[in-house]
Amino acid sequence: MKAFIRIYSLSVLLAIAFVTQASGQSVGNSNSKSNRDTKTSTVKKTVYNRVPSTKVTYKTPVRKVVSVRSVPDRKVIKYKGQDYYYANNKYYTQSREGIL
Repeated sequence: MKAFIRIYSLSVLLAIAFVTQASGQSVGNSNSKSNRDTKTSTVKKTVYNRVPSTKVTYKTPVRKVVSVRSVPDRKVIKYKGQDYYYANNKYYTQSREGIL
């Protein structure tokens, strides 16, 4: 019976110690929260809409060098010993296969 009273009283004292310590912490935190300045910030999220693969069209790259046999209404421009031909807002030069 004496052991039961000792265990009971020890557990009650231990419980009271935990409760008072927990309440002391919550009081300290509530005071510090009231002194703080709160700042709100908005975050702008960008939403990307997916395009279905059936609606995607891929552009083929344009060839930069095109070979032609003749250039009508051309003007001859000589630069560093090389002949360049100008017609239709494009410049052409002579090569082995023809005029480029």
